Amino acid sequence: MHDWDPSDITCTAWSLAKLGMCHQPFMDSIASSSLRRCSEFAPQHLTGIAWSCATLCIDDKALIKALAKDVIKKISEFDPLNLANMAWSFARWLFSAFPDVPQGAYSVLWGTLQSNGIMNKDTFSAISEASLASIG
Repeated sequence: MHDWDPSDITCTAWSLAKLGMCHQPFMDSIASSSLRRCSEFAPQHLTGIAWSCATLCIDDKALIKALAKDVIKKISEFDPLNLANMAWSFARWLFSAFPDVPQGAYSVLWGTLQSNGIMNKDTFSAISEASLASIG
């Protein structure tokens, strides 16, 4: 995958997620390639990787952090669909990481994840602001 471009990586991940096929070694390779090249990804690539990994419950914390960082940098380039899919992906990671937690405890988990840099309030703020701006 070292010579794959961002579209190759993203389309492959999306295809596997759409089919519900989680071949862990292959998805680990996709996550690793995405992590190395994340800064090169356009919004649709960031969103595609996030959606694919979240759909398949791949919770690579280093990749999630890198995606969050690049989302903030490129948020002005995101269209409404990319914003919605990225927000869904981060929410999915949160809920899938802790499926047995009572609903009220998610705020405590959110704080813990934020303080460890895994889920970033700035990312959600940027997504929210860009979403509001895009709908007028």
